[in-house]
Amino acid sequence: MSSSGIGSGPLRDASMTRASRSPRILSGGQRKGGSLPLTKGVSEGRLRATLDATTDAIYWLRPCRDAEGKIEDFEFVEVNLAGERELRMPRAQLLGGRLDALLPFNRIGGFSEQYKRVMETGETFEQEYEIPEGFVAPGCYRHRVVRVGDELLIFNRDLSADRAREAEQRRALRLAALGRMAGGIAHDFNNVLAGIGFSAELLEEMITDTDALTIVRGIAASAQRAGRFVKQILMFSRPRESPVEVRALDELCVEILDMLARSLSKRTALHLSLARGLSVAVVPAQLQQVLSNLVTNAAHALSRGQGNIWVTLRRADADELDSLEARREGWAVLEVRDDGMGIPESALEHVFDPFFSTKSPEHGGGLGLAVVHGIVERHGGLVRVRSKLGEGSTFAVWLPLAAPEPRVIRVESRVLAAAGRGLGAGRGVLIVDDDELVAESLAAALDLRGFRVFTAFEGIGARAELSVHGAEIDALVLDLDMPGQSGIELAKDLRAERPELVAVLMTGGGTALSSEELREAGILRVLEKPFPSQRMADTLGALLGAPRERLGTS
Repeated sequence: MSSSGIGSGPLRDASMTRASRSPRILSGGQRKGGSLPLTKGVSEGRLRATLDATTDAIYWLRPCRDAEGKIEDFEFVEVNLAGERELRMPRAQLLGGRLDALLPFNRIGGFSEQYKRVMETGETFEQEYEIPEGFVAPGCYRHRVVRVGDELLIFNRDLSADRAREAEQRRALRLAALGRMAGGIAHDFNNVLAGIGFSAELLEEMITDTDALTIVRGIAASAQRAGRFVKQILMFSRPRESPVEVRALDELCVEILDMLARSLSKRTALHLSLARGLSVAVVPAQLQQVLSNLVTNAAHALSRGQGNIWVTLRRADADELDSLEARREGWAVLEVRDDGMGIPESALEHVFDPFFSTKSPEHGGGLGLAVVHGIVERHGGLVRVRSKLGEGSTFAVWLPLAAPEPRVIRVESRVLAAAGRGLGAGRGVLIVDDDELVAESLAAALDLRGFRVFTAFEGIGARAELSVHGAEIDALVLDLDMPGQSGIELAKDLRAERPELVAVLMTGGGTALSSEELREAGILRVLEKPFPSQRMADTLGALLGAPRERLGTS
């Protein structure tokens, strides 16, 4: 039968299905409210216990007829415990009450008309529907309506948690796909940016015209800024291993919030409520990045910087856990709330997508929340968001409290800092990178800083340069991702013959290599592209200036 009788409310996937026979679960007939109909040999107490044990809400309704026998409403005859919880009303209040009076959405959404149709035709009615905020029991449900004698039996299942999990799974799959795509092109982007940056630095050394020099410095600065943007992409698309620390969350929050408070508008009030004694296994810098992004996001949501931001840290209550893994240590909840403009409901499902933003372009490129989602997920947590237009938004980060033994999780690798500053002083450097622009422009930049530089574009060329100029070469600068043989494999092979060679690794896409793997290959430093050529010069100067017997260790 057509479902055209349903009103124009927010019902979805409504349909009528004909059953071979209406299930006779319980005997029908006219009954007084409050007493349960009994099947043969079943006591009322046992039946009540059975109904209350089910997680589905069950409602027994009796039609209320006018003088002409037409159904004008329904009254509650019986309800189980799940039904009381679902409607947030006690059984005593429901029994004998009129359906449309207690639950106006039944009439607005067209349910009452469908119930009348079931009574008239005897057809079983099944439907998935959604009740919006502002009505009793908002959420997503599926119900089955069956005529039993001259009454209705309704089985109602709350699907809200299932739909939330499905939405989270869809979001996770979408983010994973976008992450793989973004991570795949990040290496090429960084190589291009490195070539631009090195070339701009060379022009700086050659140009004397002030106006032209300003332009070239702007190009170099833009390349570095674009490089930082690509690293944000890599932060959620390519997690790397790094040891975690068990840290007190309130201490980590205070460290970053002290800094953030100074950057907020004077018209923004920052309110803190941080519970003590909640420790988690984290990479501190990554968790502070999460809080920084969330507070910055909240600040951008305030109209002209005027409003309030609340940062709250607490232990999760048992009834909040929902589908989360039960843990002996429990969960910590870090919430950042603002009273800003809020997020449209249509955008909520996409707020963690990379490059998606409801803000103006000057407030970022839409990566902040994507980075938050990636970091929190890799720490074994999750992020939830609630928002209402005109009232503000709340982002809640759930993190598992520290287990007795800290874990090792995959997070962004740390760029090893180069210490010291030194000139090349004629020391020989072999640069190996399959991107010729990167190799040649970096070579020219190092040459200007006093190094004697040789270049190759793959392993075979590198071996040829060493065979001819081996005595003049003191250090290797190798790209990690090269066709044929990676930089780390090449470093192992070349240093097997010349163990005294200093080795520095460059990467356009971060490195998932552990400290042990780097040590085995003799890699002393890792620099992520794009970087200023001066940083490479400083790194090589510091390493080549160290005592020779210490060059093989990091």
